[in-house]
Amino acid sequence: MSRGPEDARRTFVMPADMLALRWGDNAQGCVLAVLAHRLAARGCAVHVMREDVAGLRAGDYVVAASGPVRRAIAASGIESVDLAGDRARELLDKADAVHVPRIAIFGGAACAYPYLGYYAHSLASLGLPFDVLDGAPVAAGALDAYDLLMLPGGFETWGLDRNEDTPGIDRAIRRFIARGGACIASCGGAFYLSEGRPHWLGVAQASPRYSHEYLRSGAGLVSIELEPGPLARGCAPLVEMPYYHGPIYEAVRSPTRSAARFCALTLPARLPIDNPLDAARFAAEMAGKAAILLGGAQSDGAPRAVLFSPHPEMGDVVRKYIALERYVSAYLPIRGEAVMTQTLDFYEPNDSPSFRLILNAVQLLCTGRAPAAPQPDTTAGESSEPSGWPDARRRLLTAAHEALERLVPADDAMGRLLRREITRLRALALSLAEAAAPPSGAGGALRVLEDAGAGLAAAGPPGTDTRALAQGLLAVELPLRFLEALARQTRCDAGLTLGVD
Repeated sequence: MSRGPEDARRTFVMPADMLALRWGDNAQGCVLAVLAHRLAARGCAVHVMREDVAGLRAGDYVVAASGPVRRAIAASGIESVDLAGDRARELLDKADAVHVPRIAIFGGAACAYPYLGYYAHSLASLGLPFDVLDGAPVAAGALDAYDLLMLPGGFETWGLDRNEDTPGIDRAIRRFIARGGACIASCGGAFYLSEGRPHWLGVAQASPRYSHEYLRSGAGLVSIELEPGPLARGCAPLVEMPYYHGPIYEAVRSPTRSAARFCALTLPARLPIDNPLDAARFAAEMAGKAAILLGGAQSDGAPRAVLFSPHPEMGDVVRKYIALERYVSAYLPIRGEAVMTQTLDFYEPNDSPSFRLILNAVQLLCTGRAPAAPQPDTTAGESSEPSGWPDARRRLLTAAHEALERLVPADDAMGRLLRREITRLRALALSLAEAAAPPSGAGGALRVLEDAGAGLAAAGPPGTDTRALAQGLLAVELPLRFLEALARQTRCDAGLTLGVD
């Protein structure tokens, strides 16, 4: 039986020796979440602050200190702060225990790679293990072993039974939520959890302006303004992320509520879908409307679903290439190669600010709930690497190198920037030649590698215009950053090889 937050706090005895891991001390890097989840998976007491208190901000972590924990923190390069024992009770009353939930990403045809790959990358960057489930196992009851289902955006979601041509998926997801399971959905997945079309689940009592003819909106880089609440923990008031035809909610009814609203259109996008969002349409139809919904409230008022209209999981990987095609190309003649090079260099693929929204959504939906089943994990001297991992990694990296060879930029200023990106991605691919499987959730990671490698190998010759070249670079960078995020998990785990007290 699941326990609530109050039960979790009553059964935890706060040790005298504690450490605080503060996002602000660590450049807002997601490595904090990676280490917190690896410590929690090893049985260490880890708590996350619900609110600001005594020099800590909401979202900062407090961990029970021991020799192995201190060594793991030092090995990760993370700054920590010792906390006096007399502050233990004050912190306990304003913190929640961190658990590592069992997460499934739906990976059927409606959410196929690369859409599931964006969620995989965001979860890997946060140190959260996952599996990937297609329609048939979901229909057969596989969700019974999971706490949280991720529904990526992607293709039209008119009901997964029909999208997947597999009866029983919609009913299985309804049962999963009814028994206390949680969902996080983006774009097409958010449509699916809304009301307004046959075969949508109606988990959120909200209807979008465009339902069937959803392409009427467009694509772009948008900023959203967060409303006060747990989803905003540690985030800036405005968060930017890609948007691709997500639901524009015209009507939202209690108990469903908004957690963020569309604020501004930063850039229209032609990549990867050439349907740029018009500034006038954004101002008239989207500005001020709900961008994130909390729905599916249980009897205690706690939400069971977070619906993202835009795509926090796409983060800086997609943002970079939207900007390369629209922003860099426009301002390169004005500000020159040096400034545009810096612009491209300082995107943060594995530390995207929007990933904090996914982290907060996981914590909001899973706080106080013991995992449905433990993720397979490594202990000292053991390996969880699937037998197919080395071959899948080799095929992916080979396909990445071949895809980069097919990109032929022009001999001009933009071409020089593009060639620099190609060189950087080649170097990144070489550095990942021995990238290990993650310490847990290796089966899901293997599926992502296989899908990404197959997609790159099947891609035809790209065009030579900036948009086509940017699309080709995006297709290579996403799986490489995923492998890089897994490597960060491995480095964090190296500091825990002696175990945790």
